[in-house]
Amino acid sequence: MNALVNYLQELKQAPYASLWSYQVSGNVIELNVLPSLKKDPQNYRLGIIRIGGILFQLRNRFKDQITTNVFPNFLDNSLPVTVRLSKDSSKTKKNKESLEAIEQIYPSLFIRQTLTPSKEMQLPKDIPNNNPVEVLSTYSENPFIWLQFGNYLEILLHKEEHSTAKKVYIFQYQTEQKTVAAHLESELYPQAILFNEEGRS
Repeated sequence: MNALVNYLQELKQAPYASLWSYQVSGNVIELNVLPSLKKDPQNYRLGIIRIGGILFQLRNRFKDQITTNVFPNFLDNSLPVTVRLSKDSSKTKKNKESLEAIEQIYPSLFIRQTLTPSKEMQLPKDIPNNNPVEVLSTYSENPFIWLQFGNYLEILLHKEEHSTAKKVYIFQYQTEQKTVAAHLESELYPQAILFNEEGRS
């Protein structure tokens, strides 16, 4: 348990750390979005996405030593994940957290499209104008989708083809999402952009 808690402490140094917390009870750890964010849709969404990324990192680091439970309490949407240390890892199902596994399990959740941002979109200066970027979108919007998207995003960032030069920008809830969605061919909910920092204009 100490190794798991220590790793979570390391993750608390990463971006969006102020949006989530964890609580330890016996051999169970609860990953929470701060309850105060329930009335703040933008940061609540970011907190859920971040916990989705942490979920991948924990599974990738501790493999079969842990089991995870997604949204264990449907009455409390600030508690998206619980993590339990496994007493007998030989009886634990292996965590198949490859990109291919996620895409097979959730084929209708995520879509990757190439888009060339324009100044009219009014995106942050870090996003390269007039250079193609990869837009990651979902077909619907809810906390479960955001959690899985955070997991999916972390997998993409860990893929060999996405080098350290790759940067991610998560769209502002609804405002930037609507602006970018107007430039996509399908009715989608854009969640983030992956772009190469070296390609900035």
